[in-house]
Amino acid sequence: MSTANTSSKLSRPLHKNVVLIAGEASGDFYAGDLITSLKKIHPDTHFSGMAGSHAETAGMKLWYDYSSFSTMGWTEALRNYRKYYTLQQDLQNQILAQNPDLLILIDYAGLNLRLAKFAHEHNITCLYYIPPKVWAWNKKRIHKLRRYANNIAVLYPFEATFFRGENLPVSLILHPLSQKLEYAHPPVGMGKNIAILPGSRKSEIDIILPIQLASCYALKLKHKTPLHFFIFLSDSSQTLRIQRTVMAWRDKLDISLIPTAQKYDTLKKCHAALAMSGTITVELALLGIPHIILGKLALINYLMYLCVYSQKWVGLPNLIMQKSIIPELKQYECSEAKIVAHLEAILFTQQGVLMRQDLLEMRTRLTNTKTAVPIESLVSNILYGLTYAPS
Repeated sequence: MSTANTSSKLSRPLHKNVVLIAGEASGDFYAGDLITSLKKIHPDTHFSGMAGSHAETAGMKLWYDYSSFSTMGWTEALRNYRKYYTLQQDLQNQILAQNPDLLILIDYAGLNLRLAKFAHEHNITCLYYIPPKVWAWNKKRIHKLRRYANNIAVLYPFEATFFRGENLPVSLILHPLSQKLEYAHPPVGMGKNIAILPGSRKSEIDIILPIQLASCYALKLKHKTPLHFFIFLSDSSQTLRIQRTVMAWRDKLDISLIPTAQKYDTLKKCHAALAMSGTITVELALLGIPHIILGKLALINYLMYLCVYSQKWVGLPNLIMQKSIIPELKQYECSEAKIVAHLEAILFTQQGVLMRQDLLEMRTRLTNTKTAVPIESLVSNILYGLTYAPS
């Protein structure tokens, strides 16, 4: 065997083992995107951990499906403390058994910050992708991130600015959705299509979906324009829960349930949307769909939110632009009358046109970030020593 061939074989990267933990629908999407992108470069990289169907389809071995552990608010977390404690202990045992080359934590701060500490104690390199929103609340978590995370990856320029100001090792990531979603021009036709996005958690669906449906019915009673309503499922496990709520409205509204596979094609046909705060609002913004951001919590959770949340806005489009471009109806403002008023403005006045212009500006800001890098480039650097370094 020649010296050149021997040298080439010795220099090839060895198989790398990555554990990834994501605890929500959006985290599962980002996990799946990362795995798919990285495997194109390093197909032998092995992923295992906790996520969902997107990550599993991309090639990850699931220890747990996140949907069994998704909650909303402090009260739900407290009621399920024993369940989460058991999950944490088992994940720690499996991480220790795997001894991964890298632990990637996506959002889900309650559990993932504890796992970051565990990784630090056992000398496991940790990348926190989409870290806790310490710029908005619970700022003391910055110290945990500084101590336990080797690298931090964020999706939005305002976050990168914040973490750099705190002297943390932060990288601004090219938003995966900005590369996947094309701007959708307003659909034409006499009727109006409205997207209903009730969220991914059980408690979100139970609280928000009835309000969304009641508001849509009130809108229908006021206008003769044909209205069609699309309810989007973020996961197939929600189907029966949503169908039970929709059953009472089937004879009053023209409703279609949309599975995940048809999500973007159907959204492009919509003139407006009612959405829970979260990643879906960035998707709607990138598509150029005018929408209203809704938020409603159990009273105790809302009171705690008031005590700890420090930002003017909760909606990501508003935070990215640092101004109100999307209406936010939170808690007591999340009422049938106010939802109808905002829908009418979007559907039947120039407000919808103006909002589309703001959304196009937001899209430009998010897609033309010169300092942003693909997440697979950052992970390649950590795992395989490529030349990319955090900005």
